[in-house]
Amino acid sequence: MGQARPTCDPKVQAGSPEKVSGQVVKIDQASGRVTIKEADGKTYEFHADRDTLQTLKVGDRLEATLRTAC
Repeated sequence: MGQARPTCDPKVQAGSPEKVSGQVVKIDQASGRVTIKEADGKTYEFHADRDTLQTLKVGDRLEATLRTAC
């Protein structure tokens, strides 16, 4: 059995920038998400694969690029 594709919600994607540069403030291995805080204080949550999450730690600085699932 294959995995179901995530649904595409243009309203959700419209509120997210294409690139975010900032500091990792939270890593949720169980849900596969990382939260990044920009210098201006805005926070964004991104889905990331397990391998990527294992290489990150809170406090790391990074740039994340949004990839559409649809």
